[in-house]
Amino acid sequence: CDVRKLTNDLNISWVCTRIKKQKECTIKCIEPKKFSGIAADKYTCRRGIWTPNHVPLCI
Repeated sequence: CDVRKLTNDLNISWVCTRIKKQKECTIKCIEPKKFSGIAADKYTCRRGIWTPNHVPLCI
């Protein structure tokens, strides 16, 4: 599970952990940027599929 498949925004900081066969990540915009919409509390990848599958841009 590659976070670049979810977004390639260089203004996003990712913190990920692997739990069994899935990857769980939290994200935040690099200061002073802010999300253009509502970001999920966590993003989960299992078998190459991210849930949720949309990350707002940091602007």
